[in-house]
Amino acid sequence: MICLIRVSRLRRISNYIIAGSAILFLTNCSSARYSSEFKTQKKQLDTLVFFDPIVRIGLKDFKNQYIDTVIGQQIKMQIGEIATSILSSKYILEKQEIPEIETELLDELYCNLDNSKGQLNGIPCATILKDIPIAFKHRFVLLITFNSKINPNYGPHHNIAMGMATNSIIFAPHTKPSSKVRLLVLDTKLQEVVYYDILTSTNYDPRIRSEVEHLIRKILRGIYYK
Repeated sequence: MICLIRVSRLRRISNYIIAGSAILFLTNCSSARYSSEFKTQKKQLDTLVFFDPIVRIGLKDFKNQYIDTVIGQQIKMQIGEIATSILSSKYILEKQEIPEIETELLDELYCNLDNSKGQLNGIPCATILKDIPIAFKHRFVLLITFNSKINPNYGPHHNIAMGMATNSIIFAPHTKPSSKVRLLVLDTKLQEVVYYDILTSTNYDPRIRSEVEHLIRKILRGIYYK
């Protein structure tokens, strides 16, 4: 359902456009969470195994639903480039390609993380690590996942563009993208998640490189600075 609210005065239109532009760059995020041990260990940490980013871009309209592997691959490469550029100035990164992890295993892990509160204490990731037949040389593994849903029938920021064209405010939830970016550090010795951060947004569009970059840079701040 699309709702239009007619704006009668030019001044109100101008205010709407300014407000809309500001809203575009808002995200909802939770504070990065650590296990009690890793918060101390991170200060001496020099090497991270960097798994290939996992990207899943779902396209859904009123009739069809499918995965866009082209956009997904582009974002995967972009995340790898940005993360390497930023983190390699602080850590020795050992890049590691991994086989595809079952979606159900990741969803179960995310559910456990999102439903837990406070410090990370004993959130297991053994099922994820067992799904990856690799002999780890280093203890800590960094994983970034990017999940997004978009309606392919509407271009990026359709609501704002239409609102400006028609002097109206448009509320059309089915045209807005929905994205979640997660960053995890896995302890291969304890087989637990020892660091977790998540960003969620219904304003950033995965089809726009600069907006993907903003999300990735933002979520990397926690593991880089804290």
